[in-house]
Amino acid sequence: MKKFFVVGALVAIFATSADAQIGGVPSNDSFKAYALYSACTHPPSEKPEDHEFAEQTCSTYMRGLTDGLFVMQSFAANKRRTCLPTDTAISNAEARRIFESWLRAHPEAATNSAGMVATFAIVSAYPCR
Repeated sequence: MKKFFVVGALVAIFATSADAQIGGVPSNDSFKAYALYSACTHPPSEKPEDHEFAEQTCSTYMRGLTDGLFVMQSFAANKRRTCLPTDTAISNAEARRIFESWLRAHPEAATNSAGMVATFAIVSAYPCR
């Protein structure tokens, strides 16, 4: 609970009234760019656990992002199509459900890259028709 308070406090400090927009489309993602920026540029904290949480938030997000970009680039290079929804992002809860279910069905993949396995599981859940 303390960790969520820290993130909430970081978000509140850097909140703005305007939604970030990419290509003119407002984002409906609850994790805004200013929260990630705050986590990645946080000042030294009096509490080591707050510092560690901000570091982990930034590092984990960037790792997931770069893993996803790498996998998508690999798909493109191999001319493998993806047919993910185009009208909305897959929710965290849905991505988690898909990943957990896929890994239970394929335990041999457990020692592979987390980003690769999670991406493959999600892409596999949305086959092209």
